[in-house]
Amino acid sequence: AARHADRFASACCVDVDAAGAEATLSEWLGSRGMHGVRLFAIGAEPTWLAEDRVAPLWETAAKHGAPVIVTVLSHQKPARDASLNRFHDIPVSLDHCGFPPLPSAGGD
Repeated sequence: AARHADRFASACCVDVDAAGAEATLSEWLGSRGMHGVRLFAIGAEPTWLAEDRVAPLWETAAKHGAPVIVTVLSHQKPARDASLNRFHDIPVSLDHCGFPPLPSAGGD
């Protein structure tokens, strides 16, 4: 992505439970040139997406002007919505739109 910045934008994932997650994100968005951060909450039950401990990551993204890519399952919609309401000035991309259950093409 760095070699072809005219064509690609990069995003990173940060372990929200890691010590120094906010500093790591700031480094990735700053000196390492990432353009966004994915908060991948799938598999986290209950989801941590709207918890206060994740707020510094949202705020770091905002400080760098980076969008947040939110990946959640459909039952995590309340946490996603709470985050969107709390951080309403941050651009958000909804990754896979919650993986809603869809009927199969063959009717099975």
